[in-house]
Amino acid sequence: MSLTVNSQIVLGNVGQEPKLRETKSGIKVMEFSVATTESHKDDSGGWKEETDWHGVVLWKPSDFIISSLKSGTKVYVEGRVKRETYEDKDGKKASSTKIIARRVLILSGKDSNSQKQEPEPNLQTEKDDDLPF
Repeated sequence: MSLTVNSQIVLGNVGQEPKLRETKSGIKVMEFSVATTESHKDDSGGWKEETDWHGVVLWKPSDFIISSLKSGTKVYVEGRVKRETYEDKDGKKASSTKIIARRVLILSGKDSNSQKQEPEPNLQTEKDDDLPF
């Protein structure tokens, strides 16, 4: 057996309001996007910013995450990358890449200083003061 790794980490801001749904068996699933922005100098010496959007799927979000994760919230997301192919509305093959989150840490937002709730076993939530960096 060979060693393999599928890991993605993003630190950025939540885009649109997260969407929460339930599966037929009652499992909660939250989907949201995270924007990351990199700055670099262009050929003329000026600074240019490039923003990438990362789709995130979080299974079994805690009540704390459900109530705290809003558009604009700064988050740390850790998970695995999953690529899916499908047919679009015109019948053409299309694909999307998403992060299946293992850990989501809320770093800012209106509720980031509220009382911390005990996270679920596969999910960790922390405030800025709790982070080791």
